[in-house]
Amino acid sequence: MINTDAMVLRQMKITLVAAAMGVGAVIATHAMAADSTKIYDMRMGNITAKDTQERLAERFIELVEQGSKGRIDGKLYTAAALGPNREVMTGLQIGSVQAYIVPLANLSSFVPQAGVFEMPWLYPGNSVKEITNNITQAMQGNAATELKRLSEQKGFHIVSLFGLSPQLVFSSAPIKGLADFKGKKLRTVPGDEHLETVKNWGAIGVDMPLPQVYTATQQGVVDGFDLPPDVTLQLKFHEVAPYVLHTLHNSLVEMIVVSNTWYASLPGDLKMAVDEAGKELERIGTQAFIESQEKAIEALKHNSKIKFTELPDGDMRSMRQLNQDGIWEKIASEPVRGPMFKTLLSDIEKLSTPSSHGR
Repeated sequence: MINTDAMVLRQMKITLVAAAMGVGAVIATHAMAADSTKIYDMRMGNITAKDTQERLAERFIELVEQGSKGRIDGKLYTAAALGPNREVMTGLQIGSVQAYIVPLANLSSFVPQAGVFEMPWLYPGNSVKEITNNITQAMQGNAATELKRLSEQKGFHIVSLFGLSPQLVFSSAPIKGLADFKGKKLRTVPGDEHLETVKNWGAIGVDMPLPQVYTATQQGVVDGFDLPPDVTLQLKFHEVAPYVLHTLHNSLVEMIVVSNTWYASLPGDLKMAVDEAGKELERIGTQAFIESQEKAIEALKHNSKIKFTELPDGDMRSMRQLNQDGIWEKIASEPVRGPMFKTLLSDIEKLSTPSSHGR
């Protein structure tokens, strides 16, 4: 005998399940539709102004907006409008800032291993072009991959790593040889990889926000600084430090980084748009920096108010040896930074350009 009550109850359950599934599908459809029309703000910081770094930031925003079909709305805050580097990096961690373009050394306060990528005399080459190209090649290796993984854990999603430039030394008084570095106060890029570099030469490294460098040099708080030539010219720092040493010692790695909190909130296709824009910047950024740095060096050489100097070969070799016996040995022996440094050295040994850096 057929139990009609049981059949009715069963049919009611099937109907309710189907209805629930239908409601769920409708909700999901509405959520997807809302997600596809939502606009995501991307506030991007840059500490410099009117230079190649600023132009590359503008291009990154353009590519992200194009790739997202306007669903990511980017705005550039340049000339340190969002504050000094450390403040902006903290903003990335908490999501109040969404993107930043800055030398990689500024990550080292949060991810100590980042500093080893800007050790002195690290990348092979005897010119800005050779060294910068080799930086970008090295950023495709195992060390950079591991750095990105570690950075994710600290709240940073790195989308670009590429060559920015080797640095020159700018000073308010002549430095004619290695002995003249003794006691000189030189502002460096953040991180003891940079501070210890000049300390090994006998100078005193000073950690100072970039916007303060002009006035500090003018007033004698520091005797000079090391920076790439392009940003020095654009910020007019050479006006207070007209003595230039063509050292090409520490090389800067450019980084474009976005907030991991913000990145995680994006739909998959918008994440892809951000990542693809970052990859494109690695390609165009390397060449842009080479051209701007070479042009800046020529401008410095032909400026009658600038004294552009090549240090004696013996002094250059001594400076390099002091760094290899100093900061290189220190970092290699450390348990945190040492393994990353050794991995990076292995990556660099595989580069296609075999020329050695230094004279």
